Amino acid sequence: MVSLENRVNLCFTHSLSGREIPEDSKEMKAIIAYIEYLSRGVPRGAKIIGEKEMVVEEPKRAVNLVRGEEVYKNQCAVCHGADGRGQRVGKVGDTKGYTFPPLWGADATSESASMFRILSTYQYVYVNMPLGQATWDRPALSKDDAYDVAGFVISHPRQPREGEVAKDFSNPLDKPEDFPWGPYVDSFSEMQHKYGPFDAIRAETASAREKAKREKDAKGNPGALSAPK
Repeated sequence: MVSLENRVNLCFTHSLSGREIPEDSKEMKAIIAYIEYLSRGVPRGAKIIGEKEMVVEEPKRAVNLVRGEEVYKNQCAVCHGADGRGQRVGKVGDTKGYTFPPLWGADATSESASMFRILSTYQYVYVNMPLGQATWDRPALSKDDAYDVAGFVISHPRQPREGEVAKDFSNPLDKPEDFPWGPYVDSFSEMQHKYGPFDAIRAETASAREKAKREKDAKGNPGALSAPK
């Protein structure tokens, strides 16, 4: 079972390319206390309003990066900067953070973060951005705009996926459709896995998973794959 402390440390090591903090440290205790504060009155396992709506069907095409750049300039740059580096509070090294976070570069989420994957970023942008204008039930951007600007954001460099986190999804059968590093069980390129379209990828992956399941079942039941008489 993964503890809440484990999940917090996964955010540090995966999303931020940082290091784990001790589970008994004051920083970890403060983070856990804040999460528990946010969870007051919510039963364990309860569904939260808006949670299901985070799963939004994407446009059935590849991302248009040129169009995404235009959406970024018009909708995102005012907060995150034309260079995508966000708005820092104070100076580098004073640990005061950002008013608006960077979307690429050394301080942004790393290549190991789920937000480096197009579908996660697209769904988040669609129901949350621009800040103060969008809500899960009243998006401000069209699906096409959210999809293209998400692709534009993840097209920029950031801290690389390396070390232990590079072993994530080492089994190709477990890889999400938008995981941009092979090898895959399907026939599509890393570029298509990064920018879409995804329906054909899903279909081939589902077929490969079903085949793997039949083969696994057959090992336990050698007659399972025999032709019917």
